[in-house]
Amino acid sequence: MDDPEIARLRDRIEELESILGARTEHRRLTGISEIQWRLLGVLMKREGVVSREAAFQVVYGDRQEADQPNMRMIDTHICRINKRLARFGVRIQNETGTGYYMKPKIRRILGKFFA
Repeated sequence: MDDPEIARLRDRIEELESILGARTEHRRLTGISEIQWRLLGVLMKREGVVSREAAFQVVYGDRQEADQPNMRMIDTHICRINKRLARFGVRIQNETGTGYYMKPKIRRILGKFFA
């Protein structure tokens, strides 16, 4: 890829991330990594269960296959998000064999972090 194409793709990524509505100042306050913030944004935007595969594509889909970690990293990120946001009463739920979701109450709590 040439430099203009890379710049265009980075602009598009920034645009899509802003559509998710994640406000970076809250990310810093909660201690959540950029990857975890993107994952949290996907869970906030989608009602119902987000499959591990869909979450993986959002978080790591822009990497070449050789640079992608094991799919179980999504589980690790969910665990870390839960630990960091426990003080706010936030818990991401696991639906065994399907993926992850947030209860409506949790979405309301997190609503202040997303505009």
